[in-house]
Parts: sequence; C-alpha cells; structure tokens
Amino acid sequence: MLLKIVIPTLNRLEKLKNCINSIIKAKRNFNVELIICFSNLYEIKTIKSLFKQFNWIKYKLIKNYKVPEFWNSFCKELKKDECLMYLNDDIVLKDDTIKYTFELYPKFFPNFDGVVGIRQENIPENQALPTAFGIIGYKFTENFPNKEILCPEYFRFYADRELYLYTTKTNKFKFSSVISLIHYHPAFYKHLADDTHKKVRLYWNKDHQTYLKRQELGYIWGINFFKLKKENK
Repeated sequence: MLLKIVIPTLNRLEKLKNCINSIIKAKRNFNVELIICFSNLYEIKTIKSLFKQFNWIKYKLIKNYKVPEFWNSFCKELKKDECLMYLNDDIVLKDDTIKYTFELYPKFFPNFDGVVGIRQENIPENQALPTAFGIIGYKFTENFPNKEILCPEYFRFYADRELYLYTTKTNKFKFSSVISLIHYHPAFYKHLADDTHKKVRLYWNKDHQTYLKRQELGYIWGINFFKLKKENK
C-alpha cells in the first residue's frame, strides 16, 4: 500500500512547517509520499530548502484553487493499492496516525473501496464533520464518473459533507478514534485566524445556499449526479 498525503497551502509557512514535521515523525518506515501544493512560488522555495533531504516529499505549484477540482484531480491519479489522505496545512498528525492508517484501512476496506474518516481530537465531536479529513482508496474513486468523488458545484465548503452523506448511505465509510490529528481551526483558536481563513470564509454563504438547494431537490453526489446548473458546452 502506498499512502499519498496531499496538502494545499497558502500564506501559512509556520503552520505548514509544524504540519510537515509531524508527518515526518509519524511516517517512520511506512510507504508514504507527501505532496504539498502551493499557490506562491516563494513558499515553495522556502519549504524546499528546509526539507530537501526528504526525497519522498514532492512540491507542486497550482492555480485557481477550487476544492472539488483540486481533490478530484488527485483522485484520478490513484493507482492500484494506493490511498489518498487529504489534509490541511493547519493540522498536526499524531505520532501513530500513519501507523494506524496502514493497520486499519486495509482491514476496513480490503478492496480499497471506501473512505476512512480521521478524528479531530481537539474539536468537539458534535462540531466536527467526520469526512473533513480522511483516507480514500483507489477503488472508491471508480464509483464516480471520471473519478470525480466531490460534487463540482461547490467552491470551498460542503463537498465533504455530501461525501459523508454518500458514504454513510452506501456503507463505504468507517471511523476510528485512533486515526487522529490535531486541527488548529481558527473557529476554535481565535488567535490563529489569518488572511487565508478569512478569504476562505467568503465562499461559505454561496456554498451554503448551493447545499440547501441540492438537499431540497434530493441531490447527493454519488447517489445521483444531478447538478443545479448545466455545464456550458
């Protein structure tokens, strides 16, 4: 099994350093590839210079970051016996997060057709979406046209919520308390609020309205593939 850990980042160098260091510590001798995606060339150069001795860390420059398109693009690249762990740059893995991932994911989904949620141990359970962070098997992506597991109608929010609705309805979701992380979410750590967080929040209302309309119509990406808007041909 190969675990691909992917992290998008913007203007959070210190948070990102802490995140990377936690992954380095948790990796041990497991088969892991870390892919960090930047929107800023300066940040790539800075992080590369700090972690250049780790050849399993890869770097990528992206443009026009839109959550569903971003994660769908990595899902399309998954090959046999590969998993995608999707994270943020403001998290810290526990020392045994990767160990338990390699132990439990194959037990939960030996055919790699499912999603395992990662517990945010410092966030109240009733306020933490189980699919906010998770592990996706390569076979799971084949349940979707063009392997697009996230609804493309969203910008930043709610695509992971529809993923949760789909996976729980189809028995393709598992959750284990031992696969966990610390999430320094500004909603719970007010002093950590930054420009990146503020810019992301600008999309919330639009995505919220999209979600309400889709729910009203009975749309759940994966159960069906209906869209509110027809794509321009």
